[in-house]
Amino acid sequence: MIVVRRCGGTATAAPSRRPPGRTPCSVPDLLGHLSWRPRLSGTAAECAGRELGLPAWSVHRRRVVGDAGSRYGQGWCAMVEVRLLGDVGVWWKGQWVDTGHTRQRAVLVALLVDPNRVVAVNELVERVWGDRPPQRARAVLQGYLSRLRRALDPVDRLRICRRHGGYLVEAEPSTVDVHRFRELVTRARLAADRRAVRLYEQALRLWRGDALATFDTDWCHTVRAGLHQERLAAQAGHADVALRLGRHGWLVPELDRLVAAHPLDERLTGQLMVALFRSGRQAEALARYRMTSRLLAEELGVDPGAGLREIHRGVLTGDLDLPQAARRPDRQRRTPVWRGTVSWQPGRASAEGPPPRR
Repeated sequence: MIVVRRCGGTATAAPSRRPPGRTPCSVPDLLGHLSWRPRLSGTAAECAGRELGLPAWSVHRRRVVGDAGSRYGQGWCAMVEVRLLGDVGVWWKGQWVDTGHTRQRAVLVALLVDPNRVVAVNELVERVWGDRPPQRARAVLQGYLSRLRRALDPVDRLRICRRHGGYLVEAEPSTVDVHRFRELVTRARLAADRRAVRLYEQALRLWRGDALATFDTDWCHTVRAGLHQERLAAQAGHADVALRLGRHGWLVPELDRLVAAHPLDERLTGQLMVALFRSGRQAEALARYRMTSRLLAEELGVDPGAGLREIHRGVLTGDLDLPQAARRPDRQRRTPVWRGTVSWQPGRASAEGPPPRR
């Protein structure tokens, strides 16, 4: 069984025998990839939830993603997961909810981008059809909403409601991947480096492709572009932290891909130069600077900024170092953190954390 040790006792989760040939990995990494998570209680549940970036109610009220309820019986139940960062859909009880054709799903997306906020009918029409609405658009919209309500009726914690002047989706924001991504990134920016790098990785794993894939209205294009900028900022923030932690070696391929996609982004170029230099590839770092300088001059008619020039000087002189991470205030009350390891085979898991404090 999964056992989470904490101050003053243990918390026990779903039963499972200890299988042979186990492969150890960290609890957050394993459960972050699984479609289910165990029932926990008390302080241990709060710690596990914080590690995974999960809302408190999803742990304490026995909410479990996927089909774990059918496998483990009593003590498990389904939790809805709304996905907008990639193929759009509602995941519940281990399967996709049938929300209809593309235009009907566009109505759901238009509401889910702003959960728990009333969206006016005219704004909904514009989000779904842009400047080419059909005749009797309001009647068509009401038909889509009626069918969506029926489709989502059995889904827990996801309701489309009529309000004065428009409609809203009642949903826990953390069940929508866009809002969970933003929450994790915000927490990463406030955390110490080792904690921040894990939070950034959890946030970036939520992306499964282009945001709002298959939707082509002007509103969708605008929202998609904004979300991709947020993703790029999170990737750059993750790279900053990883470089401070000395993880330059495995950053090079990822930064190389990002710079190829955004060749005029001086922040990414500087990060790539630092990673290359620290990996013993000084000549490649200088070549990257020359390439970026030429592109900036040809495309924008400007020279590299002060930050990139400083990195260039550091590479030339062989004296390149990043500033130390800014000190962050310590929390007044330290909270226990789940840092166990898991031995896992499909459908089975076991974990043991550190011994309880004396």
